[in-house]
Amino acid sequence: MCTPVFAQEPVAPLDTLPPAPLDSPVVALVDLNPVRLSKDALDDEVEYGAKDSMWFDVKNKQLHLYGQAYLKYTTIDLKAGYILLDYEKNEVSAEQFPDETGKLAGLPEFKDGEQEFTATKLRYNFRSKKGIIYEARTKQQDLYVLGQKAKFIGEASADTSIQTQNTVYNKDALITTCDHPVPHYGIHTKKLKVVPNKLVVTGFSNVEIGGIPTPLVLPFGFYPITQTRKSGLIIPRDFEFADREGLGIKDWGYYFPISDHLDVTMLFNAYTSGTWGVQANVRYNQRYRFRDDLNLRFNNRVSEDNMARRLSAQSFGIRWSHQQDPKAHPTRRFGGSLNIETNRDQNRNRNDYASVYQNTLSSNLNYSQTFPGKPYQFNASLSHSQNTQTRLMNISFPTAAFNLQRVYPFKRKKPVGKERWYEKLSLTYSSKLQNTVQVADTLLFTSETLRKARMGIQHNASTDFNFKLFKYINISPG
Repeated sequence: MCTPVFAQEPVAPLDTLPPAPLDSPVVALVDLNPVRLSKDALDDEVEYGAKDSMWFDVKNKQLHLYGQAYLKYTTIDLKAGYILLDYEKNEVSAEQFPDETGKLAGLPEFKDGEQEFTATKLRYNFRSKKGIIYEARTKQQDLYVLGQKAKFIGEASADTSIQTQNTVYNKDALITTCDHPVPHYGIHTKKLKVVPNKLVVTGFSNVEIGGIPTPLVLPFGFYPITQTRKSGLIIPRDFEFADREGLGIKDWGYYFPISDHLDVTMLFNAYTSGTWGVQANVRYNQRYRFRDDLNLRFNNRVSEDNMARRLSAQSFGIRWSHQQDPKAHPTRRFGGSLNIETNRDQNRNRNDYASVYQNTLSSNLNYSQTFPGKPYQFNASLSHSQNTQTRLMNISFPTAAFNLQRVYPFKRKKPVGKERWYEKLSLTYSSKLQNTVQVADTLLFTSETLRKARMGIQHNASTDFNFKLFKYINISPG
């Protein structure tokens, strides 16, 4: 039986398709799994963690972090004992959390760019860049700002047309230079604004000492906190009440950056009794040459005795130090320190331990000069010692010395033949100038100083000659 065979049309290969008609539509590729982001979603990822535990509340869209919790988002770095991240509101809250002993730990630490502060509790919104801070403490250069309640406005996001700077508005705040957790003194104000790296602005404020308000008030205040060297006010570091001088304010003044190598600080003291003082601190520094610090001060101490008589005691002080760089000059050296005062200046006007109980002062300045290729050298110096109890000063100035090493003045530069007998003659020389004076510190800049001065100069010269007699006897007359 034969099987019939039927003819078939050719089949197209599997890897080819017949061309589509010219009038058929073109079908675009469609993403079958699109990811839709909410317009209120965060624009960057959030890094978080905790040492104790953390759990995610799906229903309320909240993340809870317990125990040494941390959170990082763009420029924001937050650490606290407890952190709550609310995805629905785009907010983060932080506060302390009890540790193993039951005590609150993990004070919230917030950092956004260059702005840093600590607080007992805070709340911050990622979208609006605003936050509320409770009992905040921040450091701006040398100033500490403490506020009971503050509003923080961070930098605007990149998609906004208006760029703002981190700014803190404090209510019921204290500005101080004391680094103690409970400051001993400060300036209290109801309103305060902090612009980082620029200035602190305060409204009506008054000085507080130990938490007690004083009659010293200020209608407003501007306190520069720039990192660059700019002129500005210096806030007082110390306030005190003395039995005889009354209420006083110390070390307030102004700073002058004159040049890249020189700046001046002027400080003033004032008391209600009429006591006042002024001092100037001058610093100048030249790289590879020298570095100096100069302090000049004058004080007029006014007090009353038991008979209600006003007594005035004036004092003066100078402190100077000079350090020469070893690379400054190959043959000349100059350096040392100078510390002189009159009428017990530090003891009368300072209350720190070193100033009150320091009984002796000393100074020492030295200058030396060598001459390359020459057999001589020169030295000069100043020395000073002072007893603040007896008020006697011992000063040695000027003191100078010139030394000539052993030379042979008759030796020929180009000797020919045998050495002559006179070429063996040698010469040495030295001279010393000294001036000493002992005087009371109150008479230092009077004619009594010159009258008690003792000055003298001493010269020493020697020569010798060495020769042999009969080849066996050495003779050395001098």
